[in-house]
Amino acid sequence: STLGSAGGEALSFPTASVMVKPGSPLMVGQGSVCAPETVLPLSDPSLSYCGSPTGDAFVCNLPQTFHQGPENLLCLFFYPHPAMTCPHTASWYLGAANFFTAESALFVDQLGTFAPITLNGAVTPATTFMTGTSEVIVPLSLVTTGLADGSPVVQADSGVSSAVLYLQYSLDGLSWAPCDGLYCMLPEGSIQVNGTNIWMKLNPVSTYVGPIDVTFLFNAGCYDPANYTQPLVQMAGMTLDATLDTAAIFAGQNATLLVTLQATAIPVSDALLTFSNVSLNGQPLSVPFASAAWWSQYRSGWKVCTVDSNQVGLCALTGDYLFYSPGFPVSVYVTFGPNNGFSVGLWSFKVSFQSAYFLPASQDVELMVSGQFELLQFENTTVPALEVAFSSFEVSASLTTEMHGETLSVLS
Repeated sequence: STLGSAGGEALSFPTASVMVKPGSPLMVGQGSVCAPETVLPLSDPSLSYCGSPTGDAFVCNLPQTFHQGPENLLCLFFYPHPAMTCPHTASWYLGAANFFTAESALFVDQLGTFAPITLNGAVTPATTFMTGTSEVIVPLSLVTTGLADGSPVVQADSGVSSAVLYLQYSLDGLSWAPCDGLYCMLPEGSIQVNGTNIWMKLNPVSTYVGPIDVTFLFNAGCYDPANYTQPLVQMAGMTLDATLDTAAIFAGQNATLLVTLQATAIPVSDALLTFSNVSLNGQPLSVPFASAAWWSQYRSGWKVCTVDSNQVGLCALTGDYLFYSPGFPVSVYVTFGPNNGFSVGLWSFKVSFQSAYFLPASQDVELMVSGQFELLQFENTTVPALEVAFSSFEVSASLTTEMHGETLSVLS
């Protein structure tokens, strides 16, 4: 000031209602508390309470005078109005007895927020769904602190572009508007301060399998961007048909199993054929097979199958082009020998397909394992008529029998 003030010092803020949070105080500081970058709580005793506003205006009677010269410091502390977004400027005035009133501009630039963003109901059809699902709807609700400047934007994370064909949005859950790929521009004024519901519809790529964690990014002029991530999982199906090349084998021989697989998507991790629930004549076997290997027309050479710690036979279906096209049947040949080469009877097992994010597919298989006898005439006798004839044979058995049910038939 050009002269020191002598009473009646007052500050007026006529349009404070657009800048000050309703119900919160306007506090005034003078002197050292107004040093640059000073941040004080409004309850600090060095600040003066400006009183309640009258209408839209605050009028503050200041507790001290101003000295002549430029060394007087005056500062305002307040909570900004939560609905205020973008830069705002408001005039305030300083007066004193026998002084002309001085005017200055207060500039505040506050970003609005989208908070919180939550689900507004259930994801349909579900957060986990099958390939072939034409659309998934994610209902969202968001509350904003102010009106956006211009058109709000919702954008899906580009990281899901390989799993999502395109997006649509709806502001009523009934009528849908297309997005530009994964970028949706909403009508100006569509995001309301008191809360807005928005439905996002995504169309998954039918051949994709696995997690689809879709992140929706909300942005608008004068707003701090915010995002919401919805975890989704797309599962695939597999049809399995297993056919033996023969219904029965002799003990010690191998059988070949043709397994035809037809998938709705390309596996993203190891694919396995497993042999489990193995039994002989209804009695469980401790090891599924003596040996096994698999082959396919899409890979060269036979690959050996193994047995895991749970006594499950595993054939790892590896090869870059084994499942190169969804829906195209893949033939896998498995040659194997039954585990117990010294037992005969009905050998049964379950063959299954397993891979991450695939529903399991399986089929029960039965194979009859038989033993063999070979008879070699050892000695014959020639006797007169009506006397007992004697003939002996050497019996060669392919395995040791358990002496039950053996018969000798003589045909003449």
